[in-house]
Amino acid sequence: MNNHESDHHPMVETPRRQIVRHLVLSVLLWLTYVLYWRVVVARGVEREAALALGLLGLFVVLQVAFTQAWIAHNRALSQRHQGRRCVRRPAGAAAEEDFMGRKILVMPQGTDLTTVPVIVVRVNGVEKRFEAGLPLEENVREA
Repeated sequence: MNNHESDHHPMVETPRRQIVRHLVLSVLLWLTYVLYWRVVVARGVEREAALALGLLGLFVVLQVAFTQAWIAHNRALSQRHQGRRCVRRPAGAAAEEDFMGRKILVMPQGTDLTTVPVIVVRVNGVEKRFEAGLPLEENVREA
C-alpha cells in the first residue's frame, strides 16, 4: 500500500469527485426544472411570462457560474494561505507600551499569556495591566 492509499479511507470522496457530483446533480435538477416549465410554456403562456421565464433561466445559469467562480476563488485562497493555518507564528518581542503610550505590565511578571485560560485587563491611567486569571467556574468555586 503506498502513502497515497493510506491517506484516504475508501469511502471518503476526493474534493474533485465532490465537485463533479455536485455539478452533475445541480445540472440534472435544473434540467428537470426547465423541462417541466417547457411543458407549461407549450400549453400557452403570455409573452411577458415567457420573457420572465427566460430571464429566470438566465439568472439560474449566472448563479451557477458565479457560485463555481466563488468556490474556485476560495479554494485558491485556501491553497495560497495553507501554511498559515498549520504553523503558529512566533511571538514577537514583548511590547512595552500600547498604541496610546500606556506602560504595559504582565502580572505575575514573566507569565506567558498565550497559555493562560483567562486574561484580565486593567487600565489605570498610564498603565495597562494584563493579569493571568482563573476561568469563571473556578472563581465561583473559590468565592
